[in-house]
Amino acid sequence: MRKLINGVDLTLVVNDECEQTTRKVMNGALDFNKTGTKATFVEAAPRRAHTRNTKVWDGELLSMIVKPNGAYQVHTKNVNPLTVENFVQRMYNEACAVMIKAKNN
Repeated sequence: MRKLINGVDLTLVVNDECEQTTRKVMNGALDFNKTGTKATFVEAAPRRAHTRNTKVWDGELLSMIVKPNGAYQVHTKNVNPLTVENFVQRMYNEACAVMIKAKNN
């Protein structure tokens, strides 16, 4: 697509002309010539969607994910230990349950 806007010859190069009307954001590079009378925007190649790690446990105090390489990672949730009754015992019980879940998978 090519247009003349405020005396600047603008060229737009996109990867897929059919989807242009539905897009709100395009990533790419904008180049100007030395005199500033010609600009070219070239859209970057589409990227694969970022896949998140799969959550295999989502408890009250802990959560566990499995990474793409098969390793497990346990995260503690953001809770105030003073508000949880028997915090240490409940954390221990949940950690044991998480380890059993990881061992059985």
